[in-house]
Amino acid sequence: MAAAAMLAMPLAGLAQRAQTPMLDRGLVAVKTSSGVFCSWRITGEEYYDVAYNVYRDGTLLTPKPITVSNFTDAGGSASSQYTVQAVVRGAEQAPSPAASVWQSNYLEIVPDHGTLTSEFEPNDATIADLDGDGRMELLVKFRNVTDAAASYPTDGTEFDIIECYTLDGTKLWWIDCGPNMTDFQSNEINIAAYDWDVPSASCAEPMPWSSTWPTAPRTPWATPRSTPATTLCAPRP
Repeated sequence: MAAAAMLAMPLAGLAQRAQTPMLDRGLVAVKTSSGVFCSWRITGEEYYDVAYNVYRDGTLLTPKPITVSNFTDAGGSASSQYTVQAVVRGAEQAPSPAASVWQSNYLEIVPDHGTLTSEFEPNDATIADLDGDGRMELLVKFRNVTDAAASYPTDGTEFDIIECYTLDGTKLWWIDCGPNMTDFQSNEINIAAYDWDVPSASCAEPMPWSSTWPTAPRTPWATPRSTPATTLCAPRP
C-alpha cells in the first residue's frame, strides 16, 4: 500500500505540470562582424537527448548536431537563408521556417495608429502568441501625450491605446482604453496575455484594464478615473 502511494506521487506531479504554448522554432539570424549569428528556441518538450543541425541555403553547416541553441556562420552573408532541424534520439526532425538575415542587430517595427491624430508615446509591452500561428506577437501600450499635456480634458476623444503587432509589423488589432484610465504616472493601464484556457485553445488571450467609455464620460481629475475590475476586452478589428 505504501509502495503504491509512493509510486502515485510522481505521477500526480506530472499531471500538475504547467502547460506550455505551442511555439515554433523562433529562429533569428543577425549579421555580425564575425558572420551571421543564428539563435533559436528550445521548446518545452526538448529536455532529453535533443540536438540541432543548422542549414544555410539547404547546406548543412554543423558537422555533427550541436546541443546549444545558437550558432555563428562565418561564411554567411546578408542574402543567406537559415533553417534549423532538431535531432531527437538520432532522428532528424522537420525543418524550421526559413529565417532571412537581419541587416541590423535589432528589429524595427513602425507603429500604425491609423486615423488617430494625437501624439502617442510607446510605454509598456509584452509578448504572446495571439493568433495561434506559433509565433510571438507584440502587445504595446501607447501613452497619449497630447491628452496628458492638456491635463486630460473632460471633452477628449482620443486616449491611451493598446495595439497588437506581428513581428513583420502588421497590426492585427487595437483597443482604445477609454477616458478614465489615466494618471500622471501612466500606471493605470496594464495588460497581460496567456492561454488562459489551455489546452482547449491554441492561442493566448489578452486581459487588460478597461474603461466603460463610450457609455461613461470622462470624470474630473478629483474623482475616481478607472473601473475597479479587470475585464477581458474585445479588440477592435
